[in-house]
Amino acid sequence: GLCLRLVDLHVPGAVRSGEPVQLRCEYDLENAELYSVKWYKNNVEFYRYLPSDVPPGQSYELVGTFVDHSRSDKNNVFLEKTDLNTEGMYGCEVSTEGPGFKTVKGERELRIYVLPEEGPVMEGFQPRYQVGDQVNITCYSRPSKPIATLKWFVNNNAVPAKYEMRAGMTRHDNGLESTSTTLHFEVRPEHVSREVIRFKCTSFVTQAHSRSSEELVIGEKGPPSGRAPQESNSPRILSEKSRYEVGDDVDVNCTSIITEHPVELRWFVNDHEVKGPEAVRFPNVRYADGTQAAVLGLRFRVEARHFSDSDGLRLKCTATQSRVVALSSEETVQGAHQRSSGFRLASDRAVSSLNSRGVSRLVCWWWILKTLRSAL
Repeated sequence: GLCLRLVDLHVPGAVRSGEPVQLRCEYDLENAELYSVKWYKNNVEFYRYLPSDVPPGQSYELVGTFVDHSRSDKNNVFLEKTDLNTEGMYGCEVSTEGPGFKTVKGERELRIYVLPEEGPVMEGFQPRYQVGDQVNITCYSRPSKPIATLKWFVNNNAVPAKYEMRAGMTRHDNGLESTSTTLHFEVRPEHVSREVIRFKCTSFVTQAHSRSSEELVIGEKGPPSGRAPQESNSPRILSEKSRYEVGDDVDVNCTSIITEHPVELRWFVNDHEVKGPEAVRFPNVRYADGTQAAVLGLRFRVEARHFSDSDGLRLKCTATQSRVVALSSEETVQGAHQRSSGFRLASDRAVSSLNSRGVSRLVCWWWILKTLRSAL
């Protein structure tokens, strides 16, 4: 009989907020007649293509989906722009006409990110620090998505965590998030060895730039089958058994592709993420050229509830490749080894200015005295 196949489903793993997006669904009808192509975001339909309709393409209002009808067709949906509401799980469902009435569907996740445009903000500095003084300064990250992590450096040395007090997350009206951290310590002689103290706060934003997954659908009486087409960067699920029954122990591993960037693996059983001891983490496999592969195991006993879904037991492993964007702010403050008697110099510029004025006055008085002596 005819076999409808989903050949490729392209959904970008992550997109910067505001940028356009192309969603592409490739399928093989096997000589059957196309009835419809439907697109979903988080299981809610927002675009459909029916060849029999005039016009064939039609969209439905859904927050975060900005369909460009002039560029959308039976294989593609173009979103002319994106915002934070565009993020979600996108699915393509293809159906053929009778008498077969076959349907196939695939899903991919789309993340939206917003990077900070500037470095973090630092507040609370004194004009000058001396040995024994207390430093109490705060660093605030700029709003972003995902939220930034902050790290303090003093004279280019990372500050031990015990001197940092981290605040909670602040969620802004536009959906972005920010955080802060306060640095508190006592100035020691080594901090002012060069007569200045250099403070630096760096914000790190981890941007997921690629997401992929592999899913196995396991029936009680049948071998596992692929749910959606594999991408070239998809992880691989390795299972010794071809089928599982209630009471069997599942023992499978998920391995990422070999890459230069860190990869985060996650397991899902029937769309529920596995976060407990059932997810077994292994050390990354590292290669001589600096590349690496991540491995995550899954161990659990099959129960009747796992087959309550008509699709059977579904095991999915997702892989997320990320890159880290770092932005820093720096502040240089005068420092001194000893406490002075209340007289503090604001900066080297002030010292230079005072010295030049003092020398000028001495020269002037010397010239006046010399003139008076000559007159006498």
